[in-house]
Amino acid sequence: MHYSKLYVLFLCLTVMSCQPKKESATEVPAADFTVVRDAIFSKMMTPGEAAAQLKSIGADFNAALLNDASKFSNYTTAENKTAINLGIYLSDLNYCIAYQQKDAAKSYFNASLELARTLGAKKEMLDFISTRYAKNIDQNDSVKSYLTKLDEGAVSFLKDTDRERMAGFTLSAYYIENLHIALGIIDTYPKDILPADARTVILVPAFRLVLSQKESVKTIYNYVKATAKEDNPNYMYYKNALEELIATYDKLNVEEKIKNNQVNELLTDQVVKELAAEVNKIRDKAVSF
Repeated sequence: MHYSKLYVLFLCLTVMSCQPKKESATEVPAADFTVVRDAIFSKMMTPGEAAAQLKSIGADFNAALLNDASKFSNYTTAENKTAINLGIYLSDLNYCIAYQQKDAAKSYFNASLELARTLGAKKEMLDFISTRYAKNIDQNDSVKSYLTKLDEGAVSFLKDTDRERMAGFTLSAYYIENLHIALGIIDTYPKDILPADARTVILVPAFRLVLSQKESVKTIYNYVKATAKEDNPNYMYYKNALEELIATYDKLNVEEKIKNNQVNELLTDQVVKELAAEVNKIRDKAVSF
């Protein structure tokens, strides 16, 4: 199945495959800014792809998994917090659009616009995007098609500046929120409607999304280590939390179990519980005021 690519606001990524690596969290090599910048913008899943995979499960839209869009003004007092929660809201926006939740999508779109303005996106660009979005919101495919046009030069207002790192924080938070939503969908999917085996089969796309993101989490970890230390008062919290998340992935031995056809050992509520505990440590800190 071909999934439409949705480029929202200034997110501009290239789809690249990530080769599995054996190093543990404490062995992730320190990288200079150029290396980690290239990684954060090139090795992540394309915006919208995660939402499309989750929509394919057929689970009901669950607004409780999202961060309240009306809280956006609480994230405008510190640049790091603004950038991080822009990523959270963009993930939530993709989820709303995938499920054709028009009213919710409007709220998350407006919240994202306000945080982008706070970060310094050009007013003319944002006003144009806002007008076009408002005109096309009733046609879901038109919204996706139009936003795709933002690909070219979408991060130009931060490129090669000392605030370019903010875009990296946004992308990092975007993928943490994707994981949070996927794990939430698995956890809340009804357990009393289908036999356990049938339920697991339906949830395979969500499991696949979660289990495939170990290398993306390592990329985020490298980015945080290389860029966030100087001006992020929560640097040590995020560094430690990401190390714990990577250690959980390592403990699950995902690559080896897939190689040995032991995938069923990963498709369990216990795996979801372990990963969700670590993902939500990061996500809860990100959305706190």
